[in-house]
Amino acid sequence: MDTLFSGIEITLQEVLKNKEARAALQRELLAQYKAPIISFTINMPGQVKLSPASRLLYKTGLERLEKALEAASFSIHAIRTVENNTGLEAFFSVAAEPRLLKKIACQIEDEDEVGRLFDMDVLALDGVPISRTILNLPQRKCFICEQVAVFCARSRRHTSEELLAKIKQIIMAVQG
Repeated sequence: MDTLFSGIEITLQEVLKNKEARAALQRELLAQYKAPIISFTINMPGQVKLSPASRLLYKTGLERLEKALEAASFSIHAIRTVENNTGLEAFFSVAAEPRLLKKIACQIEDEDEVGRLFDMDVLALDGVPISRTILNLPQRKCFICEQVAVFCARSRRHTSEELLAKIKQIIMAVQG
């Protein structure tokens, strides 16, 4: 296996347990700071979620998100980070209107091929995610074939090997 994607393989049970933990942390942050949350993760196919590739992408995404929030002059109440075998996650509690935060997140996700590997969800104060549809933005595109990403993911249109090869190509282009 390519060392760029090496790490510990995770199980579906671990993914589901982490999803519950993520939701609990999001509820905690919403209650504590009374402000919307940006939940940031990396879209990483396959059984390994914590790898040199995911670390590099995560660092890039964090830098872009912090820079964009600073440029918008939004006050960040808190940033919580989580690292475990199911991947790297960051949670930003931000004093801003949730739709504005989602616009910023979408701009980062749509900026280039690297951004397409980011998953930046925005939760309003009631815990409901702000969708692209609400903002009249198009659905995310697959970074391989340009079809709607969710359809490719659900139908497993591309193998993990194809997806990882494309991610490697994107990372190599970024690193120059």
